[in-house]
Amino acid sequence: LLEVASVRGSLGREGEHTLYLFFSSTLPDFSAIRQYDIFGLASLYGDFMRLCMAIFDVPEVVALHRNKICASGFDSLGRLELWTYYASLFPYFWVLATPVVSFVFGTYLYLSLNMFGCHYNEAFLSLRIASYKNFLRLHFDKEGRLEIFAFGVDKMPRRWCRCAEIRNF
Repeated sequence: LLEVASVRGSLGREGEHTLYLFFSSTLPDFSAIRQYDIFGLASLYGDFMRLCMAIFDVPEVVALHRNKICASGFDSLGRLELWTYYASLFPYFWVLATPVVSFVFGTYLYLSLNMFGCHYNEAFLSLRIASYKNFLRLHFDKEGRLEIFAFGVDKMPRRWCRCAEIRNF
């Protein structure tokens, strides 16, 4: 989606503050108010709006940095620009890609188990049933050998009771 908008010229062509420039072009001029502004707060409004629109215009930021990366590589970005690019990509992957991948993988497990009769272990582990779970403990001994201990719980108890030896604690 970002690629199509970038190729067609909708994103990443006019600079960082295109949303603010559009916003300020539709508002009346506030220069007449500046003579009554004794604290100098009128200019802070424009700076604050520019900052907010730069932060919340994530597609524009991604498209700008992506165009710069495609033109001259990752080395052309500074450290702050690189972190800005990664931080602006984060919402896309967290909000959009994660649920889509989870749905696709869950559908795959459902179909493979119910229609084709395979992937029993993987489908069972995704059901959140407390019983019949296990985990591995990996340990290196003094000679550098890897020891693997498998711990398993066949059935989780419904009611817990305290052992007589432990009651004193």
